[in-house]
Amino acid sequence: MTKELCIWCGSLTASDLCDACAIEDKERGYRFTALVRFISGRGIKVVEHESLETWKEVSKTPDFYDAPFCKNIGIRWNGREIHYHGRIPWPTLLHEAGHLLCCKKNPQASSDYDFLGWELRVCYRLKLPLYDWYLDNEGYSVNWDPESESGEDYSSIGDIPFGSADWIKFVQQHLLQQIPEFPSGFTMPPKEAQLEGP
Repeated sequence: MTKELCIWCGSLTASDLCDACAIEDKERGYRFTALVRFISGRGIKVVEHESLETWKEVSKTPDFYDAPFCKNIGIRWNGREIHYHGRIPWPTLLHEAGHLLCCKKNPQASSDYDFLGWELRVCYRLKLPLYDWYLDNEGYSVNWDPESESGEDYSSIGDIPFGSADWIKFVQQHLLQQIPEFPSGFTMPPKEAQLEGP
């Protein structure tokens, strides 16, 4: 039996997750918990509010920005915190972390599009399914003309068929090229990274 490193805690294990992390995975959900650990390890505090009242209180602070497409998550810009109440899709959590880790300006003064490539790198690093990310981000405007054989002009991510030649071209030549230098030590995914369909 070969040993590998647990993708969460780094301990030696016989599979992707050690026994302790596998138990947490069953209780919480791998993708969400993996992201919380990843984000927390980069100095961002992730706060779950069990009561709606505490969520409403924090959302009234002047440096709070709520996510426009998911009303139960937001960030405290100055506090470098992500706050949420209830269940949230993991790609939404990843996106909010992108604001805090990749942007020099608050969400109203920066562009989400600037760090979508960073989000893809995180998916690749944590072995998160890109198709789930694609579905959660399909409404983002891209206004992209791939000069492809299909002759399509795409106005949103969801217009580009996932796994198609245009999707792979968009990711490799456009999204992944727009990532600014960032001190997290990410490397470009190899060309054979999972960019195809599910």
